[in-house]
Amino acid sequence: ELYRQLERDDSSQELEHATNLLAAAASSGRPALLQQAEQTIRAREQQSSGAGDLYELAYNASCLYLAAGNFDAAMEQVDRALQVCRAEMSEEDFRDEGAILLAHRAYLLH
Repeated sequence: ELYRQLERDDSSQELEHATNLLAAAASSGRPALLQQAEQTIRAREQQSSGAGDLYELAYNASCLYLAAGNFDAAMEQVDRALQVCRAEMSEEDFRDEGAILLAHRAYLLH
């Protein structure tokens, strides 16, 4: 509920709040938070550019889907995160951030 309140009070940080909500939901394992976070993912994905295009949000969404046992959706989101990361980062930054994403992807393939 705290993240929802933050979104209402400060829309300039909406993307960061959504990303943090997904991270909290993924780590909590609480079904109610997972449902709220899935709704956030769907809402952000409907925006053609913005929150759904940032790799942090896609990575956290992948973690959320992994926690929920939805491996296909988790793979789709980590692939999206990799695509955005490659497009937006320098080669050096991608090596650091991309390594995390590639490790997550490898786990999903296992």
